[in-house]
Amino acid sequence: MLVKDLNRRTVFLLGTGLFFSLLYLWRIQANPHQIYAMRRYVPVVLPFFIITTAYLINWLYINLRGKTRWFVSSGLTLVWFSGILLSARGFVSQVDYRGVISQLDRLSAALPPHSVLIFGDSAPVGVGDLLGTPLRFLYGHDVFTLRNVDALDKERFAEVIRVWQRAGRSVYWVGMAEGFAWPLAGSMLGSPTDHRVTATILEQPYDHKPTARDVIQWQIPLAEVSRDGE
Repeated sequence: MLVKDLNRRTVFLLGTGLFFSLLYLWRIQANPHQIYAMRRYVPVVLPFFIITTAYLINWLYINLRGKTRWFVSSGLTLVWFSGILLSARGFVSQVDYRGVISQLDRLSAALPPHSVLIFGDSAPVGVGDLLGTPLRFLYGHDVFTLRNVDALDKERFAEVIRVWQRAGRSVYWVGMAEGFAWPLAGSMLGSPTDHRVTATILEQPYDHKPTARDVIQWQIPLAEVSRDGE
């Protein structure tokens, strides 16, 4: 119907919508992570489909006669909104990482104010990144992740720790299970205290709509770095 009623007011909408819809439905030009895939459709493709669907229903309502237009237009509207509600099932009700903040409250309460946490984690994006952000911006601790111990300048690393400690800050080493050992042989660590953070997240598949919920657990062993002479 838009093609039949094409004019200078609708040509841009139709041309842009068809171009990006055909392009991204043919080849999405993105990696399979849902957040990046949806970014292809949100600016143009989804609005185009919503507008054209509403236009179709309105056209049927105007051009059909009698009770037929009510049945057809109302039926299509019901099918449309039912599809939206069904596709949203599981996404609307699920809240990832529910309860993590209350667990971080307990973790932060075990630390002196403005502590420094150093995570030994070789993962490109690890626990220090995921939990470090709320620990920094909600609780005021500084969090760093040490990923490549072979490239570490140990003398400068030790000096930075001493500077923090002279400023009255407590420094903790968090040795993750998949990471590596404390890199400074001459510096002593206190006995680690284990803290656990548990969260439930929606699965992150590449080839189907996520439905399952995954439970993840992070073991956070906090070992304070002893000050010089202690």
